[in-house]
Amino acid sequence: MQKKKRKLYPLKFEEGNSLLGSDSVISNGFLAENSLDDVIETYLADLLGPKVLDCYRGELPVTVRIMDVEQPLPVMACPDDTTARERYLVWGRPFLWYFANVGPGAKVFYGFKAQMSAETLYNAVVDGTLREKMYSFTPHEGDSLFVKGGMPFSAEGCLRIVEVSGNSPVTYHLEQIPELGEAMDILDYSPVSGENSEVSDCHFAVNLRQLSKESRVEPSAYESFIIYVCVGGRAIIRTNDGAEYPLENMETVFIPESMEDFALLPAEGRPVKLLEIFMTRLDEPVKDSYIDEETGHEHNHGHGECCCHDHE
Repeated sequence: MQKKKRKLYPLKFEEGNSLLGSDSVISNGFLAENSLDDVIETYLADLLGPKVLDCYRGELPVTVRIMDVEQPLPVMACPDDTTARERYLVWGRPFLWYFANVGPGAKVFYGFKAQMSAETLYNAVVDGTLREKMYSFTPHEGDSLFVKGGMPFSAEGCLRIVEVSGNSPVTYHLEQIPELGEAMDILDYSPVSGENSEVSDCHFAVNLRQLSKESRVEPSAYESFIIYVCVGGRAIIRTNDGAEYPLENMETVFIPESMEDFALLPAEGRPVKLLEIFMTRLDEPVKDSYIDEETGHEHNHGHGECCCHDHE
């Protein structure tokens, strides 16, 4: 007779929560000291959700990391799903950057200022002028940027970035000639105008939730697990049995799809900001704009696509 599985709960992680991925080690409850990958193997659809399990065949489809940028990042690009599957038998790696803190000298590079070609790109790498040819902007705290497959990107200055990305190991370092050669045929050489473009090749959604009072969450309604990252203040997750799970600033928590509905509320009655991450249905498009629910106005940040939506 198969042993009955114990009821799942909000999962927190070791190592300062700077990364949530397949190898992340759980720090709380009866699953402590197990990796998230091990727990997926045991709980399958109860953890991920049936549709996510079917689509990703038991793999964690999204990762989260918190990056403190102090030195310039290399110029990189990631493949889209089609290229990643054909060449490497993995998913692509579109991602969203949420800028939690912005300090002196902060700058983000995204795509090119003018139409490029493989030849002009190669010459720019050789003569060290690649960043000069890239579109750049200084983000503000709370801004976000969606980076699709094939789009070159980098950052420098003082930045704290929450990165939500597809779970893929493939990234091209474009300033290294062998990797540049491998990436040349998948890069987007068109100029970036500063206008938002359509979200493409993105199977996850990121909502910015600003809570000033208790909110009820029903994971099964999402048909997916949910990840919360606290990006301002402190939050509390309160389950129906009265257990409380505090969520500190820059902490992450993983909510299994099979969990009962729960209360999400600001600690000590003070407003809190959370990134809410979940997988979307593959047959439905992801929203391609940032909507302020209070005003109903659409916000164009002027530096590429943002799929981070604001919710009370």
